[in-house]
Amino acid sequence: MMLLNNKYKLIQNQILRLIKNNRINYLMSTSSQQQIQRGAERLNGFDKPTVWSIFSPLSVEYKSVNLGQGFPNWNPPDFFMDSLLKLTKEGPHQYTRAFGSPKLVKAIADFYSPIFNRQLDANTNVCVSAGGVSCLNSIFLGLVNPGEEVILLDPSYDCYRAQIQMAGGISKSVPLRPRQLNSQTDIKQRGPVYTVSASDAWDVDFELLEKTINDNTKILLINTPHNPTGKVFNRQELERIHEIVKKYPKCIVVEDGVYEHLCFDNYEPLKLPRFAQLEGAWDRTVSVYSAGKLYSATGIRMGWAVGPQSIIKYVQSFHQYSVFCQHGPMQDATAEALELSSKSSYFTDTAQKLKNHRDLLINQLVNSKIPFNIWVPEGGFFVICDISQVEVDPKYFVDEKTGEKYTKDYAFSIWLCKEKGVTAIPCSVFYPPEYQHLGQNLVRFAFCKTEDTILEAGKRFNN
Repeated sequence: MMLLNNKYKLIQNQILRLIKNNRINYLMSTSSQQQIQRGAERLNGFDKPTVWSIFSPLSVEYKSVNLGQGFPNWNPPDFFMDSLLKLTKEGPHQYTRAFGSPKLVKAIADFYSPIFNRQLDANTNVCVSAGGVSCLNSIFLGLVNPGEEVILLDPSYDCYRAQIQMAGGISKSVPLRPRQLNSQTDIKQRGPVYTVSASDAWDVDFELLEKTINDNTKILLINTPHNPTGKVFNRQELERIHEIVKKYPKCIVVEDGVYEHLCFDNYEPLKLPRFAQLEGAWDRTVSVYSAGKLYSATGIRMGWAVGPQSIIKYVQSFHQYSVFCQHGPMQDATAEALELSSKSSYFTDTAQKLKNHRDLLINQLVNSKIPFNIWVPEGGFFVICDISQVEVDPKYFVDEKTGEKYTKDYAFSIWLCKEKGVTAIPCSVFYPPEYQHLGQNLVRFAFCKTEDTILEAGKRFNN
């Protein structure tokens, strides 16, 4: 009996050891998984669903008219499509020159040399990448050291702040300030064909800019025409910014000009004031442009940075270790498009078309039963509206699945999509946390849509 008891104890101890070891292994395995599944700290705050991943599926689910994301819902021009079809058959389909195919960088240099009143070197003044966003990423990662600051004139495209953080930089906000609110009645009296006026202005807070910029500021970013406000910076504003920046030798100006051809009132297409045109500004400026915006083909992901060799070489250095190169036929089709469109009325016609669509959307907004306050944009793809007078059902301020609380602009946009069948984008996403209150009564509508799409949205506003 004693032998049996000892045997049972031995077996029991072995079982306990196995359980203990397996428990330790399980804990070690779980701990390892947690360590492996933990993302990089550079993603903190940007590892959640974006506004685009929320409202695009919502728009599909509720079959709404999508005036949210800024993509044209018509085809690119025939001359671009014809070139792309021809070159897709001919090639090349292998690696191309990392910083842009010889044909494309030459076309870019030829296109922008007269704009900047200097002969650009195709190899050293240009870097082609996967759209304007990729160019900006290469700029931030190629130029910003950890702890250096980048100033944004908010509201601003949400990718800026994420890319700055991922580069180790610190974003600083200098919000633009709307000069006044324009009621539907105020705007309607100016229509049905509109011209931007002083009441539509979003002003630079120069006093705050002077307080914010310092010896640790590496980049000041200017977006003109501006997303989402539609502001086009005039020469006097750019000159005043230049006077401030000149006091800080290491500060580089990045000008995001992807809507350069879409100026509607005070400037002809492509002839808006540019920071790099100012006396003494070229050597500290890198400008970003987009073929996707120029030719209504946002999915082709083709953009370029233009600037002095002293800056572009760092953009190229980061680009070659990340994107490396772009699709050959797409690059050469873009080159042919630049050559053809610069000799035709394409850019003038496109700007007039978008101006007509802007005016059509504004007419839908001013005649809506929803009490919008509206600013007429001077350029770009978007109209900003104030919704401070709109009452939104409290149930839309809380996510029914997660219990997450929404700001008013989110609640309104969800209500508009579900109840009216129109998609807008809430504007608090374009501000940092300390200034998000400035966007909580603002929503953005895109007018880069067909006339039928805009008219359908107008009907749904009043359903």
